[in-house]
Amino acid sequence: MRNPTAPLVTIAIPTLGRIDLLLQAIVSARAQTHASVEVLVGDNSAEESLSKAIASVVPTSESVRVLVQPERLPMADHWNALADAALGDWFVILADDDFLEPDFVRKLVKMSESVGEVGVVFSDHRIMDAKGRIDAISSEFYTRENGRADLAAGLISEAALPAWRGSIPICASIMRTALVRRYRFNGELNTPEIEFFARLAAGGERFAYLPERLARYRIHAESETQRLGLRNDLLFRALRAVPAPPAAEALRRKYLEDLVVTAVTRAFCVGDMQTVRDFVHDEFYPERGRPVAALQRLAARFPNFAAPPVFRFLYGLLRPFRPKRPLSQ
Repeated sequence: MRNPTAPLVTIAIPTLGRIDLLLQAIVSARAQTHASVEVLVGDNSAEESLSKAIASVVPTSESVRVLVQPERLPMADHWNALADAALGDWFVILADDDFLEPDFVRKLVKMSESVGEVGVVFSDHRIMDAKGRIDAISSEFYTRENGRADLAAGLISEAALPAWRGSIPICASIMRTALVRRYRFNGELNTPEIEFFARLAAGGERFAYLPERLARYRIHAESETQRLGLRNDLLFRALRAVPAPPAAEALRRKYLEDLVVTAVTRAFCVGDMQTVRDFVHDEFYPERGRPVAALQRLAARFPNFAAPPVFRFLYGLLRPFRPKRPLSQ
């Protein structure tokens, strides 16, 4: 779909070859009511048989392209490669297991035009399960948990606030392609969007929000982050270096305190005692009020060979008392 009078939007769909899900994502991208959209399917399977299967479900159209990677790239590097190949003024990352509502692009582009120069426009989204069923309870929970319920429509006065609260879903955002190429996603991270948006905010870029659920985020065991595991240790190190203005410093500290505790838990589970000992002495490691952190400090006193099993035993005792959450993002 091309209209020279409307800004071109590239919807990039990175995939490893989940054909049934990919087809649904492509259908949602091609169903956009915006007048000028290109669909860019990123084949990161690095397997001939999967590449043939991907090519077989991609429609033959001037508005649909496939970018094949000869060797599999890390997630963030693949996103960067897609941004480099995009023809659009705006850039969207649509995971092959997610879905866009038909008015997603049109409404976010319209919002961008109403607020003036802006680098990122995002909306709210729904949560769906592995079978594509909408989970209304989880959708409402994450709208509130991630601070979107507190955001008004329009230009956001302090971009760092939603960035450090985790309010900006990559699945429901349009980004200026030029900004993505300039700032780049951090290639070391397998959840690069939080750090990316924090850097954009630190760089003075402007964000706008539309409080409508215009995308669907699928939670299932085969998602990329579930399959590979969140490298929150790398994310903590990267985010620690990103500054925030005074208005967002409390949110930044809370986010980093939460993140470093989960990073230490991961380090214990994989036996990385160097990271454990580095992080429990970090300035962002919480001193009190976190039961898990108290267990971590206790286990860290043991010798390296004993500390991980001690922590896993104590953590298992605590697990039944941890608050229950809806489907986890």
